[in-house]
Amino acid sequence: MPSELLLILLLVAGAHSLEPKVEELPAETLKELVLIHSNKQVAENCTNHKPGTIPQFLLFNRDHRERPIVLSSSNLDQVLPEKETIVLIPGWLISHDTQFFKEMRDAYLERYDCNLIIVDWSKIALLPYTYIHCEVPSIGLRAAKFLCQLSRTVELELNQMHVVGYSFGAQIAGYLGRYVRLQCDQEIGRITALDAAGPLYESAAANKSLTKTDALFVDVIHTTSSFGMWKNCGKVDFHPNCEVRPQPGCRDPSPTVGSAPVADTLCSSLRSVEYMTESIQSTQLIAISCGLCSRYCHPDIISEVYTIMGEECKTIPKPAKNFLIRTRDKRPYGQGMLPYQ
Repeated sequence: MPSELLLILLLVAGAHSLEPKVEELPAETLKELVLIHSNKQVAENCTNHKPGTIPQFLLFNRDHRERPIVLSSSNLDQVLPEKETIVLIPGWLISHDTQFFKEMRDAYLERYDCNLIIVDWSKIALLPYTYIHCEVPSIGLRAAKFLCQLSRTVELELNQMHVVGYSFGAQIAGYLGRYVRLQCDQEIGRITALDAAGPLYESAAANKSLTKTDALFVDVIHTTSSFGMWKNCGKVDFHPNCEVRPQPGCRDPSPTVGSAPVADTLCSSLRSVEYMTESIQSTQLIAISCGLCSRYCHPDIISEVYTIMGEECKTIPKPAKNFLIRTRDKRPYGQGMLPYQ
């Protein structure tokens, strides 16, 4: 490992923040954040990379809402197979305790008496985008091995599992789904991708990027074309406020003010998490079919189809698979049928 990267790792480990400010980011991370924010390319270089990230698997439930159980091979029986299992995977520059992710976690536990497992790789979440990109396959493989072991130990059906990933978390979910198929000949039931990481993935081969075949059902919420994938990659793809940049209520300022929260720059991207959280609590995020989205952001007008974006979208609302939705600029974001009347 280069000495410069080792120093960055030590700094990040010593000053990890749940709500990081721009000035807290390592210099190389900030440099890449500025490039991606400006829709400029970052360079892939995984040739000599040796993955080393070992994620933790944290179990939350209604008895452990704030202090999770750290799962290992010795306590997998804490996961109850008769309950629904939801897996959450955070993304770049945030952790599972970041406000936006914590709200989604709490919403799930409020709605369902479930096993909620978080794949926690936050020790490297503040490192450069290109470094984490090289770690993603390894994290996905480790997560797949864990879920296969969990399935064997407690007889948990992975085809009933819902995996929700944001940013890099969505790409990890894709690898997880592909590796589960290879490791234990099972299929993940559903993957929901929230503004799946786009740079270095948008034009990648199918086995190196999230695709609609990575689970039995894959639904995707696209909220940026800079941080996130813009091309359709799910069995159902939602494009909130398709042609509007940034998302309503966001400014997405360039990360140049040191004291500014990184979340401000990621506002449009993090909207995908907020939309998902609201969908767990409400059925007002109604979307209309948009056959040409994201290339042409106009709803169908002859044979339009309506569906609910987010948690309730559990099957393909045939015959449509691409959808557009207009949201408010603040919570509650959903407007029901109002935009279509």
